[in-house]
Amino acid sequence: MTIVDLETGSEAGPHFLRQTSAQSEVAVPSKVLLISLYRTEQHFPRVVRDIRLRRTFFAAAMKWFRRKNEQSWEVVGCECIDPVPMIDDDDELDILRVRDTATCGTYIFDLGKRSPQGSDYCKAVLFARQQLLQEIVKNNWNILLLESWTLILYRKGKSHRIEVQYAGRPAYYVSGKAPPFRPPPFMAVLESQHLFS
Repeated sequence: MTIVDLETGSEAGPHFLRQTSAQSEVAVPSKVLLISLYRTEQHFPRVVRDIRLRRTFFAAAMKWFRRKNEQSWEVVGCECIDPVPMIDDDDELDILRVRDTATCGTYIFDLGKRSPQGSDYCKAVLFARQQLLQEIVKNNWNILLLESWTLILYRKGKSHRIEVQYAGRPAYYVSGKAPPFRPPPFMAVLESQHLFS
């Protein structure tokens, strides 16, 4: 799961990263601490193992003993698009292999205390698709034959958060001409400014 700052389009910084769920959130140590642990582990592996065990225990304890008055993230709305073929018969592609199962990525975008707009939903889905395409390229695939996505809007007090689950069926093709760029399926659904109001 990746948490992204929607303003900059980059992964959130060390003070911004959290492991999240609908019921709780636990802060993740900063990158500086992780680097320090890595360097320490080379010389004192047992010390680092003890630190990691304590950190894991503390994170688990915080989930069970969180304050009663602490608000949890509530679901405001959800849009789900079923798998859609992204290749037309006119596309002359020589597909060599297709993965047996679909691959999926989950991405979370913190909006802070501002209200989400239609453009925020579109940016979130486009970014999630771009990230998923980059992931499949690392595994020697170069196209998604089927694509689907689910967008969920969360609210906690005045803060908002968007979660996008983007899925696709990876394949590998050989062709002199790349297939035409097509946007994610049914993006027009997200263009409404008050989608979940």
